[in-house]
Amino acid sequence: MYIEGRFAFAVDAALLEELGVRVGTYLDDPRLEAIQGGEERRQARERALHYLTTRERSRHEVRERLRRYGYPESLVVGTVEWLVESGYVDDRRFAEALARARYASGWGIRRVRDELFARGIDEGVVREVAGGVEGDPAGEDARLARLAEMVGRRFGVLLRSDPIAGRRRAVAYLQRRGHDWETVERIMGRVYREGVSPAHCEQPWDPND
Repeated sequence: MYIEGRFAFAVDAALLEELGVRVGTYLDDPRLEAIQGGEERRQARERALHYLTTRERSRHEVRERLRRYGYPESLVVGTVEWLVESGYVDDRRFAEALARARYASGWGIRRVRDELFARGIDEGVVREVAGGVEGDPAGEDARLARLAEMVGRRFGVLLRSDPIAGRRRAVAYLQRRGHDWETVERIMGRVYREGVSPAHCEQPWDPND
């Protein structure tokens, strides 16, 4: 955009056409502000869309990224609303995909919830999504088998050489991944049945130890 023969700022040609601005158009203050505001809005949307190209994001994540660019809050809110209305951002869709991926990879439901809260997902959505993932019996046995295999690979040698220390480290590992005591007990039971005999332990396994 050139004003009185001097470069003023860059602006998208489509925006100028939309606003009816051509060479020689008189730019009063309201029209100039409309051009500047429209260009800033376009840039904010483009940056947000680029941010969404690598993976899906929550509304909170997009808001925080736009704030880092220094956009005014009104523009940040407006851009996020546009993304939601256009279907580019959907917190429920995002939460369901993330929860299922994390749960399938071996995370416990508590850690899944914490992750969703950290991504700015509403409490009601977190509760529904987490409940749906945890309440789905499909594949649960296979999931526990994978977790038992993972624990066996990671701690099998220590469980055999030092059963007490190995058990404590394995349980702590599963707790850090967000598993409750009942799930930890089921996983460790499978570990012992499938690879490490309880007879190798110096004392009976206690999940509260």
